[in-house]
Amino acid sequence: MRKATDKQAKNKYERLETATGLMKVLSHPLRLSILCSLIHRGEMTAGEIVDAEALHFSQSQVSQYLGILREMGYVKTRREAQVIWYSLSDKNVKRVVETLYGIYCG
Repeated sequence: MRKATDKQAKNKYERLETATGLMKVLSHPLRLSILCSLIHRGEMTAGEIVDAEALHFSQSQVSQYLGILREMGYVKTRREAQVIWYSLSDKNVKRVVETLYGIYCG
């Protein structure tokens, strides 16, 4: 068996840190629900996301978590006049959430 180089070990550790960061984000029902909604419906307005979550979460909670997801690079936004549209931006996050959506959200 070949011993991993320092660079390979560092790269692996960085990827593992990225994965655990994503799992922390996905560990909250609202954040997972937002991402599942974006998988299911594609691009959504902020208002549509708030409406989809209104049964269990407040508008301020949804806004807070949308900001976190945007800061982390998991979602991207585009503005159309006064409307902000959200969509998934990270292909790896999309793959993970698609799997979770198929198992739990769909």
